[in-house]
Amino acid sequence: MDRSGGWRIAAGVFWLLAAICGEARAAGEAACRLEPAFDLPVTLLHGEPTVEASIGARPVRFLLDSGDGFSRMTEEARRAYGLRERSSYRRDSYLGWQANGWIPPAGNVAAPDLIFAQGLGLDGRTLKHAVFLVGRAPAGTVGALGQSLLQNFDVEYDLPHGRVRLFRTQGCKDWSLAYWSHAGAPDAHYSLLPLEWSWPNFPYTRSRIDVGGVSLHVLLDSAMNASFVTLPAAASLGLKPGHGGLIRTERRACYRGVCSVSAFRFVAPSMDVGDAETVRGARLYAADIRLVQDDMVLGLDFLAAHRVFVANSQHRMYVAYEGGPVFGPARVSVRAPDRELPAQPVMAATPADGAESLADAVPTP
Repeated sequence: MDRSGGWRIAAGVFWLLAAICGEARAAGEAACRLEPAFDLPVTLLHGEPTVEASIGARPVRFLLDSGDGFSRMTEEARRAYGLRERSSYRRDSYLGWQANGWIPPAGNVAAPDLIFAQGLGLDGRTLKHAVFLVGRAPAGTVGALGQSLLQNFDVEYDLPHGRVRLFRTQGCKDWSLAYWSHAGAPDAHYSLLPLEWSWPNFPYTRSRIDVGGVSLHVLLDSAMNASFVTLPAAASLGLKPGHGGLIRTERRACYRGVCSVSAFRFVAPSMDVGDAETVRGARLYAADIRLVQDDMVLGLDFLAAHRVFVANSQHRMYVAYEGGPVFGPARVSVRAPDRELPAQPVMAATPADGAESLADAVPTP
C-alpha cells in the first residue's frame, strides 16, 4: 500500500470516530435528566428555616443549615431514638468540620461522637445511612441537616415558595439546570455564578460577587438571618470604623458561637450578583468576625428573595431574583445576560419510595 492510501484510510477512520463521538455526545446531551430526590417544605421556626423528617416512624424537625460542613444531632435525641454512636473520630478532622467558615477559638476542643441513623425519612423516602455529629440544636429541632448530606445532591433553595429540593442529574454537564426559567417569566433571567473550590473538610457553597467593584468571596448560609461582611472586607471597600461609611449599631453580630464586640451598618452603592443581577443601595452589616476563606456570608435575607439552585454536579450556581426586598430597601435590577442560554433538561418523575445510601458522606478520619 502506498503512503497516500494509508493516509486516506487513517483520515477516514479519524472522521468516522469523530462522527461516532459526536453522535454519542448528542445522545448524552439529549438524555440530560433532572431527577427529584426530595421536595421538602420549609417552615420558619423562631426565624430559622426547618424541614420535617422522621427517625423510624417518629416525626422530627431539623434546621436547614447550608453553612455547616456536617449534619448534627443532639445527644438527647440520639438516646431517645436509640441510635448508634462512635467516639473514634479524629480531633484534627473534627476541627475542619467545626470551623464552619470561621477560625475556632483557641484551646483544647474535644471531638464529638458520630451518630449513625439507619433509617432517616425525608419526603416519604428513606436514607439507609445518614451520619451526624453530636452537637447542639435550635429550640424545637433535634439537629441540623448540613453539607455532609446536601453536597451529595444538586440543591434548590426555593425559600420564596417555601421549599428546598434535592436533585440527582444525569448527563447534564453543559445544560442549564434553571428548569423553572422560561420566556416571559419574572425569573426568566437568572445569574450564573461559578462555585469556588472547597477543601474536602470544608464542603461549603462558596462563590464570588462584586460589591462596590471589589470581588468578595462569599459563603451561602441558610442558618444565618442577616448577611454580613468582615471588617477586612469592609476595609477593602474603603470603609473603616470611625472614618465614615461604617455606622456603629447597638447590637452585636454572632456567627456560629463567635460574637463581635459590635456590628456596623453601611450602604453598598452596588452589588453585582453574577452576570444578570445588580442590587443598588443594599444596607449590609459589617462585623469583626474572622472567616477562614471568605469575606462575606449570604444569609436568609438573601435567600428569602431569590431562587438559588446549587448545581454541585456542574460546580456552578443559578440565582434568580423572585421579588421583594433584598438587604433593606435596596433596588434590584435584572438584565438579560450576555451569554447563550443552553437547552433545559428533561424533568424526570419523582422516584418511588426507596432506600438510598449516603454512607459516602462520612469523612475519612
